[in-house]
Amino acid sequence: MDYIEGVVDVGIIVPICFDNPLKRYAVEFLAEVLSWRKRIIIPITAILGTYYIATRYLRIPKHIVKKILEDLIKTRSPAIYRNNHSSCIEFT
Repeated sequence: MDYIEGVVDVGIIVPICFDNPLKRYAVEFLAEVLSWRKRIIIPITAILGTYYIATRYLRIPKHIVKKILEDLIKTRSPAIYRNNHSSCIEFT
């Protein structure tokens, strides 16, 4: 990586978990990030934080959030920044 343009936080990821006016824009933005057209990283902690906020505060069903976030991780995009040595994340 030559340089990083920015870091994605939970506020960008949460809207993809449920129907809302921002969902389309969040999906488009994350597609550019995951394809590395935008050099922005997504810390794994932001994905875990999204799960917590979406299920606890927004009360989105856990199975829906789990599927969306697992699919995000399964892209194996270079944008997903794992700041630990864990290669597996499991949502409950």
